[in-house]
Amino acid sequence: MDTVGLGDYKTACRVLDMANEGVLIADSDSKDFIYANARICEMLGCSQGEVLGLKVPDIHPKDKNEDVLELFETICRGKKADTSAL
Repeated sequence: MDTVGLGDYKTACRVLDMANEGVLIADSDSKDFIYANARICEMLGCSQGEVLGLKVPDIHPKDKNEDVLELFETICRGKKADTSAL
């Protein structure tokens, strides 16, 4: 996983907290969510603590898990991926 300074991370989180869009950040290795803004929590009907206890496949239909994980891995490798089918 790429690393950033703690100050940079906190600044980015403050900016993302103000977004009208739902934003999630997941660890590329564990697939655990490590950041969730208020809007995504509202969209999912969960508290931030609940969302941070989830992994990437947990927020998608079970029959899409293989596709979701393949797209996630593609994005983690820095490649573009079409997520419109999800």
